[in-house]
Amino acid sequence: MRKIFLLFLSFVFSGLSILAQNIEKELQSDRGYSWYKISSGLLEGAEDISGKTIIPLSREYTWVSYINRTGIEPYFKIKKKDNRGMEKEGVCDVQGKEIIPPRYDMITPFSNNNDGFSYFVVYITKSGQGIFDRTGKEIIPSSRNYSSVGYMGGKNKFSWYDIESNGKHGACDAQGKEIIPLVFPRVLFLGNDNKFYYSDDNSEQHYIGVSFDEKGNVNGSYNQSLVDEMTIKHQEYKNKIEYIETNNGNKIRKTLKTEKDGYKWYQLYDDNYYGAMDMEGKTFIPLDRNYKFLMYSVVNGNKRGYFSFEKERKNGVCDLTGTEIILTTNSIIYMVPDGFKYSYTNTSYFNYGILLDENGWAYSSTTKRYYGKFRDSNGELRDVSSLQDMLVQANNIPNSEINKKIDILKQIINYDNDGAYGYKPVALNNIGVLYYNIGDYNNAKTYFQWAVNTAPAYTEAQNNLNLAKNAKRSETIGNLRNLLNAFSGALGTMQGNQSEASGTGYQNESGSYGGTGSGTSSSERVCPSCGGSKKCSTQGWADKYRCHGSGKCQHCNNTGSQRNYGRDNVCSTCRGNRVCTYCKGTGLCSTCNGTGRR
Repeated sequence: MRKIFLLFLSFVFSGLSILAQNIEKELQSDRGYSWYKISSGLLEGAEDISGKTIIPLSREYTWVSYINRTGIEPYFKIKKKDNRGMEKEGVCDVQGKEIIPPRYDMITPFSNNNDGFSYFVVYITKSGQGIFDRTGKEIIPSSRNYSSVGYMGGKNKFSWYDIESNGKHGACDAQGKEIIPLVFPRVLFLGNDNKFYYSDDNSEQHYIGVSFDEKGNVNGSYNQSLVDEMTIKHQEYKNKIEYIETNNGNKIRKTLKTEKDGYKWYQLYDDNYYGAMDMEGKTFIPLDRNYKFLMYSVVNGNKRGYFSFEKERKNGVCDLTGTEIILTTNSIIYMVPDGFKYSYTNTSYFNYGILLDENGWAYSSTTKRYYGKFRDSNGELRDVSSLQDMLVQANNIPNSEINKKIDILKQIINYDNDGAYGYKPVALNNIGVLYYNIGDYNNAKTYFQWAVNTAPAYTEAQNNLNLAKNAKRSETIGNLRNLLNAFSGALGTMQGNQSEASGTGYQNESGSYGGTGSGTSSSERVCPSCGGSKKCSTQGWADKYRCHGSGKCQHCNNTGSQRNYGRDNVCSTCRGNRVCTYCKGTGLCSTCNGTGRR
């Protein structure tokens, strides 16, 4: 009795301690649902918008967050420290009822858009994964040490789960009972005919001999000879796997795939994401796209296949060049002989607006634009990657043949006229650079501005536009300064002539000069270019290109070459002879011929 009383006092004082602390309230809102997160020190709870407590601080949760995702009933994810001080995850419903206790290392919600079923996968590092339904009922305990569990699907209100342990797969029913033991080397799946199938490494489907009726009763047993055959084939498949070692020491699995239509490719996998490489060793779907699933598919009658992928729980399609054609949400995408369809329910299908031509290339049904393709001047379809080859071709042409470079870049602009492929702004920027380098700042500004308008996030073009504007401004100021200096010099010459002339002066109001004289100006002006230094120089922004007496080309820093577009080219100013073109190597000012006076 004494212990009970002491525990009661401890509980009371604990509650008073929490009340004594400052409680903070922070308004939260998610998809139309508003609530208050309350906190005191390291503890968190929840109140509804009226101030009614949903999750009290006395539960000692260290983290509370409202989760509302498509296809999943809203809930609160909670965290609480165990007796070792480690935070564990759990789940409360929106009324605050704890439906999954906070004793798991990780909890992830899942939903199936086809049948509306949602569930929670729980994970404990030392045990494995388990399943809770949306009400918090434990279906598959994590103590079974399954390395992975996943929802296969539901037929006639019955649910089935794929299970894996030590590289072997089986299946459980809705009550968590193993109906297919862990004997298959790859994952099982549920067919539309209420039968269980095995998919081998080449995506071939095999009925394993197990099905269920409309009441959920399991019929038949798995075919042991099929298991033995598939195990041998899977081992042979694994023996063919190659590994690519990356610079950071990680290994990428490289697996040869031979499809039904004869198409061959390498599947890349780094334990997280999938990619693709062609038979020449060129990666056309890189791993950094973060595809969690990648599969080749082709429909009878089609000229070529396409890749289906999943990224961030979105389904999509890309072609054999790696160009993403479709990236959508929720819907399932199907390839048909004349294009693509999508479905949300597996019963109603809708055209996606993407058709296939007689050669199997995808194009938009509205704009008629091809995906990953463009038509050249001869009307031939070419891969978008050839635009990159054209960029390289233009860059390799010497700067002395600027017109040839610009012609190729203008072709790129024409082929990518709406900038959909991303090459148009690059070509515009490169033309601007060419004009800038020859001092044509007006044209440089025009093309840089065009590049920025096409791709506002293109920072390189924006920076170049600023440089061109500054250069043009400096050029204008320099020209004005030279004009003023020339005018000042002319005025001084006229005054000198007047002061030394002999004869009569100005006559009457006509202002005409009536005298004659033989005098000459004695007031020569300082050279407006070199400022009297006699050295090769000028006033204004272009002074940095003058040699200042050295006689050496400053455009290339006396190297004879310039680095443009990632390669060294012959200097377009001195043509490689390293001599200053303004003074012809003399080092003297070309305006005053080295006298310093005008």
